[in-house]
Amino acid sequence: MNPVTEQDYQHIIRQQAETIQRQQLRIAELEKQVAELSAQVARLSKNSSNSSKPPSSDIVKPLSLPKTPSALVLKDLCLLPGARPWCRIPPPHNTTEVL
Repeated sequence: MNPVTEQDYQHIIRQQAETIQRQQLRIAELEKQVAELSAQVARLSKNSSNSSKPPSSDIVKPLSLPKTPSALVLKDLCLLPGARPWCRIPPPHNTTEVL
């Protein structure tokens, strides 16, 4: 077995210093990411019961309809409970039968 030289030790020390430097940079990036995510969680978890926000801000906004809804989308929306009156399906045209 060959004895370890001073040059070997210096090489190992340089490698360790580079590893430590990379790890310090990565730790700084991760700490920044944790701070950003913590702020986001704090912001998203606020509601009227635990902040000064008005109760109206607790209401989840309804999904908006596309600008030109397709017939399929309108049909699906009309089948939902509490559908708007304009969703009522009109009677078929050309009805000749009277009940």
